[in-house]
Amino acid sequence: MRTLRKLIRDLPGHYYETLKFLVGHLKTIADHSEKNKMEPRNLALVFGPTLVRTSEDNMTDMVTHMPDRYKIVETLIQHSDWFFSDKEDKGE
Repeated sequence: MRTLRKLIRDLPGHYYETLKFLVGHLKTIADHSEKNKMEPRNLALVFGPTLVRTSEDNMTDMVTHMPDRYKIVETLIQHSDWFFSDKEDKGE
């Protein structure tokens, strides 16, 4: 997770802020999952293929790597406070 956090922090500023806002919004939706049934996993299944992809993706790659992609987005939602915290970890 530390490597993913570092990759996120190395994004250009406007990409970082956009991702922070979007993940924060998804976290808010997930926090109300008792009413809307959109738990982090469900949100990740919807947004994972869009948020975690390469410009050279084809349909085979998308299907093959789907579990990895949704897991990344699910983790971002579940740990959004840590990923986007201003505090530095020891060892970073």
